[in-house]
Parts: sequence; structure tokens; C-alpha cells
Amino acid sequence: MSGEAIPSSQDETNGEPRRSARTPTKPITYGRRAATQAAAQEPRKTPRKAAPKEPKAKATPTGTPRTAKKGTPSRTPAKEDDDEETPKATPARPRTPANKDDETPRSGKRVAASLAAVRSAKKPRTSLPSFDAEVFGSPTGDLSSEAFRANERLRRQREARNFTFEGDAHAPRTTRSGRVVATRDYGRDNTEDTEDMERDEYGGLMEPAEPEEPGVEDDAGLRLDVSLPESRSESPSVAPLPASARPHVLRILSTLTGTEREPAPFDKEEDNEALQGLVALLRGTVERGEGNSALVTGPRGVGKTRTIERAIRLLPTGKDAPIIVRLSGHAQTDDRRAIREMGRQIAEGEGRAGEDEDELTEADAGDAAYAPTTLPSHLLALLTAPSPRAIIVVIDEFDLFTEHARQALLYCLLDVVQAVQTGPVESTPRGLAVIGLTARVDTLLLLEKRVKSRFSHRVWRISSPLGPGGGGWHALLRAALVPWDENKLDKERSMRQWQEDWAFAVDMLLEHDTVSANLERLAGLTTDVRLLYRPFVAPIAAVLGGRLDFLSVPGVAASVRAQLELGGWSTGPQTAGAKLGAVDIAAKLRGLPAPALGVLIVAKHLAYAGRAEFSLAQVEDEYARFARSRLVGSGRARWPVALLRRAFHQCRALGLLAPAGPASAGPRFAKVRAALPVHEVVAFFRNDGGQALGPELAGWGKMSGGHV
Repeated sequence: MSGEAIPSSQDETNGEPRRSARTPTKPITYGRRAATQAAAQEPRKTPRKAAPKEPKAKATPTGTPRTAKKGTPSRTPAKEDDDEETPKATPARPRTPANKDDETPRSGKRVAASLAAVRSAKKPRTSLPSFDAEVFGSPTGDLSSEAFRANERLRRQREARNFTFEGDAHAPRTTRSGRVVATRDYGRDNTEDTEDMERDEYGGLMEPAEPEEPGVEDDAGLRLDVSLPESRSESPSVAPLPASARPHVLRILSTLTGTEREPAPFDKEEDNEALQGLVALLRGTVERGEGNSALVTGPRGVGKTRTIERAIRLLPTGKDAPIIVRLSGHAQTDDRRAIREMGRQIAEGEGRAGEDEDELTEADAGDAAYAPTTLPSHLLALLTAPSPRAIIVVIDEFDLFTEHARQALLYCLLDVVQAVQTGPVESTPRGLAVIGLTARVDTLLLLEKRVKSRFSHRVWRISSPLGPGGGGWHALLRAALVPWDENKLDKERSMRQWQEDWAFAVDMLLEHDTVSANLERLAGLTTDVRLLYRPFVAPIAAVLGGRLDFLSVPGVAASVRAQLELGGWSTGPQTAGAKLGAVDIAAKLRGLPAPALGVLIVAKHLAYAGRAEFSLAQVEDEYARFARSRLVGSGRARWPVALLRRAFHQCRALGLLAPAGPASAGPRFAKVRAALPVHEVVAFFRNDGGQALGPELAGWGKMSGGHV
């Protein structure tokens, strides 16, 4: 029984002749190894029940697999497909052993019969719960992996189509811990300081308890996404500016920008020596027909022009009001332009715009060498004609007129002033006064002898209110931000309430520790009142635009810090100073091209050599001398003359080089001077400012004196 071979199911089904036992296709193995090979050959299409462990078969004495007798068919391994048939003589199912010691059968025939019985026992397949029978056909067939994945996609699509949202669509975003995360809406002010706000464990900002209101919209319906840096606490619930308060805010803005039509009164005007002296001088010209001249000096931004305008406002008005003629050294660069402008303003003041045969053409007006020995007849007639209306000539940048050819205009004007005689209005010339404004204290030394002899030598010096003898920045800002008299408030109740609230807000702002510390630092660095007013221009404009109702402490403090840190050319290190928001304080000179930096180096070198005023020709000569001595050899490039000239004109356009000579000279020989002090230029290059230059030019820029 143990030596007989088990017939193969394939041979019996197909009726083919049985193969000889002497030429088997594969070696016959029994026991656990046979079960392992059969399991490896079985295709894994559907999950099946694991076959029971096979007992080990008895081995022959020689250790070789047992073969069938001659003339009997050999046993072949089971076929690998799932549709094999059960043999005719199916052995009985083996008895399940009671314990593990009885698992090993007594012969290989019983083992093979057990394997065949297990494989032939097929259980009916059940379709998956998500299987779509209409799409994939009968669920009892084999289900491939592609069909299963397609069926899962269809199931997810059906669930998405039938999904019903049961929550709140307008609910705020929350973190995993359930906390609400603050969001930034388009158009909301992003200048809110969020550094001190509470955050959750994932870094999100905590949403305030009260609901947010919609953002402010402009007239076009667009959301405002750009906010001013000073308006930190701009709220969409800002109260609109009352219509009656708008003129007061406009007056404050005009005072801060220096465009007021009528300057505000000075504090303690009776003690202002320069103001009282000018008023007395001009009264003599207007009331008695005198001829006077004076000079008002002082640093820039201390109030020279305001003093003159205030003195003119204190003069008598009416039909005998004086005619004011205003000239500027920046606008009237030669005597022809100045004479033409004087004639035009006097004619307009008298109500007649007459054309004269000597009217200048544009070609004649550009002649800088024009130096008349006397004034034109039409202008001389206007200045000396008998009239009750006096003429006051205010010359701004008086020192620039001393650079005109032969100082002809100043000589003619002062000669007419000296010839004026008092007497009856019908028979004597009208009064004439010439008032000069300048920031140079040595202006009198610039006058020629013949001009100086005709000048009255009356000089008033204006001191800055930010100086030691001034009232200080607090009183100055208080008077500018609250221009009305608090003892004479508006009679309307709502307007009077607004004025009181505004004054209270200004007082609280100026007394705040942060604002007062920054303003104190700013006042200690400059005597220019305009620099003190400038940080308040943007907040006042925000009040006019309806983005603020009152001045806020954070906004003004940030604006003052910007004036302190971002003002000037910042020639120091790139990381010097503090940070304003997310903007690093960088040196502005680092953005200049290399040839422009070379021009500054040459200007510094000429200043150390005693030539503070120089021309383009001198710059070209100094650079050529430096290039011949230091830029020698391969790899050292020299700038062409055309590139150096372009850099020179660029520095003039940026204000790094200021005019210092008469405009009559040609563009190559016109005198200029450096606007930056030489020690600042040296400090800039010593702080790695010359990285774009070669080592030779950078070393020249670091030198604080001497020659190369």
C-alpha cells in the first residue's frame, strides 16, 4: 500500500498516457517540504484558509525519495491552477489528532490525500459590501485589484455627493486644542502690534472675545490694504471728523508744512527783539516813506521767513498797504531774471500788467554775465514814482545774489534806497525797503566795497526755539497742534466738546514717556523746527482722511523714530541703530554706483587739501593723477572721463554736491562743495562702505588726511 503511486488527476481527466516513473518531471517530495512548495506555487488571488501542517514522511534507508515500481505511474505534484478536480478514489479525511504528538501520519499516501481534500473544498465567494454588481457584473466571480480600487473610488464619490454639512459655515478657525485662531482679513490694518498677544501651543494668535467688524472701505468699494506706519490702532469704528473741525485741522497741517497764509503769533512777541525791530523799520518805510535795508540771519529752519511774514502782517492794511516783492537766489539765478520778476510783481501789485519794449526774451534771460550799471528805465520808474504805497523787497538766499556778476542788482537797489528822501507823498518817491534773508553769518564780508557802503548794516540774528534760550519743543508743538485760544472756544456745543477733547489728547500725547523721550532726543540733534514738525504731518493727514479720530501714541512714537533713524544719508554701519518694524536701518550711500563714490572720495581729498570748493575739472585732474600712480598694472580698471562726469552730475542731482560759485561759469568749471562732512565720508568707507570699489580706491576713501 505504501509502495503504490497515486494517480494524477490531470492524467485521468485528459486521457493522456501516463508518464513513466523512471522519467519524472520533478522530484517527488513528501512531508513539510512538499507543503511549502505547494503553498509557494499557489497564486494569491483571493484570501484562502491556511492549510494544516503536514507531518514528516518516512525516509528510505538511503535517504533518497521513494519511487514507484516498474510499470506503475509515478505521482506528480498537484497542478497550480485553482480548477483541479478531485481524484476518483478520494481517501477518507484524516482523523484529527487529540494532541500534537499524534499529528504525523503513517504514510505519504495519507498526506497527499489530505492535501487534495483541503484544496478541493471550496467555499462560495461573497461580494464585498461596497461592490457594485451593476457595474462589475456578477459578484460571485473573481474580483481583481483594479476592479476593487475602481469600486472604492465610486463609493467615495457617492458619499461626497450625498454629504450634508451640519456645522456652521462662518465658524472661526480652531486649532487641535479647540482654541480660536485669529485671522487677518483683506483690508484690515496690519500695523497692530501682535508681539504681546496671547498665543496657543501651536503659535496661533488668540482671537478676542468680541466679534470683529468689517474693514473700512473707500469710495470705490475697494478694501484698504495699505496702512500708514503711524496709524497702529486704526479702527474701522473711527468717528467721522466734524465738518466744523475740518478748518482747524487744515490750519494745523499748514503750520506743520510751512504753507500757512497767515503765520501764527509768536509766544511773547513783545520780547522778540528781531520781530519788534523789523516792525519798526518797516513802519518807517510804509508810514513815512523812508528807504531802509536790513539783513536777517540764522540757521535754516529757525523761523527767519516766519519772522518777516509776521512783521508784514503787523503793518497797516487797506488801500495804502505796501507792495511785497519776493525774490529767491535759487529761482532768479541772474540779474536779468531778477529784474524781470521785480517788474512783474510791482505791476501786478498796482493792478496793471504792462508790457515794455525792454521786455526780456528767454535767450537774454540766460545771460549770466549781464551786469547793468543802472536799473532799466521802466523798473526805475516804478521804484521812484510818487505813491502812498511803499515797496518792500524780500530777497531769500541773499548770499547767492552776491555771486552775480559785479553784484549789479544789489548795487542798483541799495543805491535807490539810499536816494529815497522823505517828504510829501505827491512830490517825493515812495518808500523802499530791501530785506535780505541768509543762513551765512559772513554775508557782509561777501559784499563789494561799493555795495557795502550803501548798506545800512542793520543785522538781526534769529535763534532757534529749540536752543538753550528758546521755549523748548513742548511749547512749540503745543502751540502748533492747538492753534486756537482755549479761552475763546466755539459757541457750538459739539464743536466746543471736540476742541476740548483734541487739546486733552494732545496733552496726553506730549506727556507720554515714550513720545517725550523720542522728541527730546530729536530736539537735541537739530535746531531745525521743520524736522520737529515733520513726524506729525502723516498722523494729521490720517485724521483729515478719516482713518484716525485723534493722534495715537504708538503712531506718533513710530513716526518720530523713523525721523530719527531713517533721516539723512546714514553714513554709519549698515546695521547701526534700532529696527523700525521689519525694516533694517541701512546706509543710503551703499546704493550709489562706484563712480559716484569715487567722486565723494575725490571731494574728501580736496577738502583735506584746503580746497573745499572745487569744480568738475579739478575732480577729473585729481582722479587722473591717482590713476597714474596707483591704478597701474593688469586687472586695475580706470573709469573713462564721460563716466566720471555722469557720476559728478548725479551727485549734484542728489544733493551730495551743493553749488558754491556763480552760475556764470561753465558746467565744467562751476564751483561746488560737498554736502557731507569729510569725517562722515571717512567713517562710511571705514565701515566697509567701499566694498564695491577696488582696494586702492577703498584705501583712499579711508584716509583722513594727506595725499595719496
